[in-house]
Order: sequence, then structure tokens, then C-alpha cells
Amino acid sequence: MTAFDVIVRDGLMVDGTGGPAVVADVGIVGDRISAIGDLKGERAVEEIAAEGRMVTPGFVDIHTHLDAQLAWDPIGSPSCWHGVTTVVMGNCGVTFAPCRPEDRAYLAEMMESVEDIPAAAILSGLPWDWQTYGEYLASVDRMPKGVNVGGMVGHCAVRYHVMGERSLGEEPAGEDDVTAMCELVDEAMRGGALGFSTSRTFLHRVPDGRPVPGTYAAPEELLAIGSVLGRHRRGVFEAAARLGEGDDDTLRNTKAELRWMSELSRRTGRPVTFGLAQSHRRPDLYSRVIQLTEEGNLIGGRVRPQTTARGVGILFGIANNTPYGRCPSWRALRDVPLDQRLAAMRDPVRRAELIAEADAERQVLDPASVFVLAGADARYDCTPGDSLAAHASKRGVSPAEAFIDLSLESDGVAALNFPFLNQSLDAVAEMLGNPIVV
Repeated sequence: MTAFDVIVRDGLMVDGTGGPAVVADVGIVGDRISAIGDLKGERAVEEIAAEGRMVTPGFVDIHTHLDAQLAWDPIGSPSCWHGVTTVVMGNCGVTFAPCRPEDRAYLAEMMESVEDIPAAAILSGLPWDWQTYGEYLASVDRMPKGVNVGGMVGHCAVRYHVMGERSLGEEPAGEDDVTAMCELVDEAMRGGALGFSTSRTFLHRVPDGRPVPGTYAAPEELLAIGSVLGRHRRGVFEAAARLGEGDDDTLRNTKAELRWMSELSRRTGRPVTFGLAQSHRRPDLYSRVIQLTEEGNLIGGRVRPQTTARGVGILFGIANNTPYGRCPSWRALRDVPLDQRLAAMRDPVRRAELIAEADAERQVLDPASVFVLAGADARYDCTPGDSLAAHASKRGVSPAEAFIDLSLESDGVAALNFPFLNQSLDAVAEMLGNPIVV
């Protein structure tokens, strides 16, 4: 008789506690790990040889925008491809509830504007069988899923639900507005929300170019909403914070942003987290923000920056979007299948036209800041020698012609990586090595 349903044998186990990795077997009964250690004398219905591989707990992806995608992609790709077994939705203040039926298109278009998820897919892919956030979570619960799912209620939807067009203005919310918003957040928390999220950065905008609802919210509004989480004695307050935007060398605006987050955490007893990344535009900003956060935590705050383990950027390729999409001849390629795009690049006349238009285009990414991913493995340690400019120089051609040749040589697989945040992996390592950074 077998003692286990599954035994994972001889893997290098990293258990997430910070302790050293050890070679061990993992025994599973049903959906529970029941033994860890040397299980050589034991048998299982299924045995998995993990020698030479790492065995870890499932990862929790705390910052996703899978709020709609789970309706048509139950496994939550690509998160699940990287060992993620739990995802958190509702980040950056952008959610699909609370929502009146007449506001569905507005919220879908706002998500497209902020996160580049097509509104048409959102509107057709979701069942839209809710109005409150608690009802939205119940709808997600009914969907088939391959990952564990939780969500925060977003400030954009909450504020727009209460204030309509006024939610986008700089005028502070009135007392009645704030009370109504707090009631919606209270409903969300009672319905199972993991917390509340807001967007403060001017980078997040609605389709007409205005900053999303909540961008101009006064600290008093944020503190009132935070107090709802405090009364429930649970929940995380997440922010796409306004860091370094329109700031001087003293970081006056950034300090004010960190002050309200620290105060909210101290008043409510709830943890606050915000996105942080390095940028070549202000290379020392991330380290100064961490220092200011640590100072706030010394007086009782529970504020933690969160960052990514690699660069944040855009992937270009002939199979999707290219760096030359403003050019008419390149824009025309988007309307035809991949094989026809490649055929156009092989045709001498079309090829010459594509190269000439791209070389003449002024508003194009610096080829020294775009890096070629041509091999089977995705690499994020971008070096000057990996840049499109370097590839073009080696070939003795323009960057556009080098991109065409790379695309043809790889049958359209070659991609260009444009990291615009966390461009320095040394800075990423420094952030991840700091105990307050998630």
C-alpha cells in the first residue's frame, strides 16, 4: 500500500523561509504536503524525479491585472508558467467593480488605456453579472480556475461610481462623496476583497488623456478609505505612487507622497505597499525612496515598496508591434498574417520602402536602448553589445535593416526588448536584497 499520492524526489528544496536549500523528497497526500525529508523507503502512486531541479512552494504574484483575462484564460498565463499558484488582481486602482451596467465600457476602456488590455476583449469576455465588488468576486469564484485568486477593490471604479465625471477633476471630494466611497469599500471588504488600491501617478490616464480617477485625491480621502480597512482589521492598501514626478532635487513631492502612506499605515494599523523601480532618468531615486520609507517605518509605519526581479518594458517583434509603427508601410503590415509580413520583408521593393521610411522617421526609439532577444532563452541582462544599434553596426546596416534581417533569419521569432524601468539589474538586486522591499 502506498503512503503517498505523489513523491517529488531528490529536488533541491527552497522552502521560502530564507534558510539554506537542501536536497529532499516531498510527499503529498491529496492536496497537502504531508512529509519532507528522506522518503527513499516510501512509495507513491506517482513519483516525480526532480534531481537537478529546484522544488519550491508556489509563488504568489502580488501584482497582476488578470481581472478580466481569467474569464477566458483560466490558468492565468503567463504567471502560471513561472511557478505562480496564487495571483492578486485589482492593482493600480483599476478594477471592473463597483460598476453600473452603463459604466462597463468606461471601465473597460480605462483598463485598456492604463494596461493595454483590449477593451473589446474585456467587454465580450466577461459575464458582467455584478454591480458591487463583492458580487464581482463571487462571479470570479464561479469561473473555472487553475490558480488561486484574490483581488483588491480599485479607487478608479469606486470614485467614478460615486462622483462620475467629477472623479477626474482636481477638486477634492466632498464629505458625502467620501462617505459613499467608504461604504463601497466596506461592501468590498465584507465581500472578500484583499484590500484597496489607488493610482497616483500621472502615467495612468483615461482614453481622453486625463489622469485616472483618484489621481488628485486628497490625503484626507485616502485616510478615510484606509480607516475602512482598519475597522475590518485586515487588508492591504496598495498604491501606484507618485514618485519623482514633477519633483525637484529635494524630493518635496515624493516626501509628501510617502508621508500620507506612512500616516495611513500608522493610523489604521494596515500595511501599505507601492510600486518602486529604478530608472536611468533619475538613477538614485529608488534608493532615496527606500531610505525615506525606512525612516517612516521607524516611527511606526508598515510601508513596503514592491519591485520586479527584472526590467519592466515592452517587447517588439514582427509578429506583433514593431518600433516603426508610425511609418505607413510598417503600419500596413499589422493588417496581414505573419507569413505575409515576412514575405513583404523579402520582396526587394517592399524591403527598400520599409527601410527608407524607418530610417527617415524621427520619433523612433533609440536603437542603443533596445536589446535583441534572438536566442531560445529570454535574457534580461541587457548589455550594450546586445543592443539593436550594436547589431546594426556589426552588420554595417541601419537599425531598421538589422531588425528586418533578424526577423527573417528567425522566421519572425526574434524580439526586441525595451526596458524603461529597472534597467539596471544591479539596482534590482539591491532593492530585492533590502528586507523591506517585496
